[in-house]
Amino acid sequence: MSAALRKCPPHSLEAEQSTLGGLLLDNRAWHELAGQLREEDFYLRRHRLVWRAIGELLRREQPCDFVTVAEHLRQRGELEEAGGLAGLGALAVDTPSAANVRAYAAIVRERAALRGLIAAGQDIAGLGWQPEGRAADLLLEAAQGRLAQVGRTRQQRARSFAEVIDLADQAIGAARRRREAGEDLGIPSGIPCLDRRTGGWQADSLVVIAARPSLGKTALLNQMAVHAARRGHAGLIFSLEMGPETLGIRAMATAAGVNLTALAGGLRGPHEAAARKAVELAALPLFVDTETYSLGGICAQAGEYRRVHGIRWAAVDHIGLVEHEGFHSRNEQVGAVTRTLKKLAKRLGIPVLALSQLNRGVERERRRPTLADLRDSGNIEQDADVCLFLHSDSEDNRAAIPVELGLLKNRGGRRGWLQEAVQFDGATQTFAEAAARGGAGPPPRQAAVPHWQDGADAA
Repeated sequence: MSAALRKCPPHSLEAEQSTLGGLLLDNRAWHELAGQLREEDFYLRRHRLVWRAIGELLRREQPCDFVTVAEHLRQRGELEEAGGLAGLGALAVDTPSAANVRAYAAIVRERAALRGLIAAGQDIAGLGWQPEGRAADLLLEAAQGRLAQVGRTRQQRARSFAEVIDLADQAIGAARRRREAGEDLGIPSGIPCLDRRTGGWQADSLVVIAARPSLGKTALLNQMAVHAARRGHAGLIFSLEMGPETLGIRAMATAAGVNLTALAGGLRGPHEAAARKAVELAALPLFVDTETYSLGGICAQAGEYRRVHGIRWAAVDHIGLVEHEGFHSRNEQVGAVTRTLKKLAKRLGIPVLALSQLNRGVERERRRPTLADLRDSGNIEQDADVCLFLHSDSEDNRAAIPVELGLLKNRGGRRGWLQEAVQFDGATQTFAEAAARGGAGPPPRQAAVPHWQDGADAA
């Protein structure tokens, strides 16, 4: 922290006086400033009273100047507390210029934000002295909530629709420039048919990837992670189900196209092939957290890695293992997790991918899943921007199996099952796009790619 910042007091009486004096001289900036400042932003109570009186008069479309504000305060019995006639007169006389009232208001807002941070810091410091037995993760979550509360109080004013259209036009122009320069418009999955439909995973989005067990959800996430990292998109994976060794072995098997079981078993051929790919994988901007299970910890880690390492996306494998206390039912808990992950995506400006299990009814009934099959909570469907489903009728784990992809929710484009299918090779933990199919039937079976060892289970 610089010396100048350390010396900056958390209030500016001059800016408060000039903001109020400027409005008394010229009311035209009121409606703009009313969307930026609150009564509580003023440090002195007498300034808060004058701000409130100005607002009450102007919202009623009544004249607002030194005389009318003084009379309004007198009727409310607050004139003396607001500084009396002499205090009100000084506001107008001592204001340098009404033309600079927006600059004065910006200073008031900034100093109010500093006071909010100071108060939040004191509250957070007090959390460290909580009764013994409260988990550190819960205290961390409470601290994050306190800081988020400060952020919510600093909300910007509502924008006019002209400003909204202007911002939209700027975003379209920026997207066109990125496209013409060959840059990614979203975080690419590496599955061409999926990227054509979504344009890549978009910022601020919660993407839920769902499938029954052993159909390759984690394998797909890992493959997408490596592809995105190769394209320069740094990311963070919260692996709540697997350890770092298992994830590393899977990544090496996929990159080298060797049998996972043979590689994990230490066979020389697969190991040598995977070792040649390990150097490239080690240089990728990918981070893996296998120790954080609490929702508060996940949010804290993601925020830290966004700030320090510039991650462009984050992933949670999987929703059902995230710990979050204080709820009476599993549905409520999972709903709180997905709501928080959606807010995290919006706050950090990145897509957050979250894996989810499906209800067992999909397996028993041998059918394509629907949004209603998401396990534990209908809130997953509500909170997600994209729901990607994986489905296969095949039970043959000895060869690559056809897998259908369904975008059953897609706020940014078309929904439905993709006509293109992919092949999932469980032995190498690899997804690859297959030929397009016609109609709604299952895709045709294709031969498996060569393996170092036959009979590896799909994972």
